[in-house]
Amino acid sequence: MSKSIKTGESFQWIDLENPSEDELRDITDPFNMDINLLEDSLEYGHLPKIEKVNDYTFIILRAFSADPNENVTTVAELSK
Repeated sequence: MSKSIKTGESFQWIDLENPSEDELRDITDPFNMDINLLEDSLEYGHLPKIEKVNDYTFIILRAFSADPNENVTTVAELSK
């Protein structure tokens, strides 16, 4: 797994790549967060979303990085 953490004054940004179930629990447990939210973010093609749950705001973002020579037609293809 690749993991990067950035901490701001009022937020924490955690960037994960290919986490295991145990590694997801290591992230969710300290925040008392529903693990299903993180699982959503790992789902191929999941649309961006924002959810306010208890004391935190959970956001899924997708970055657009298209090759002008590719003919992409889905969100999943746009945010590989």
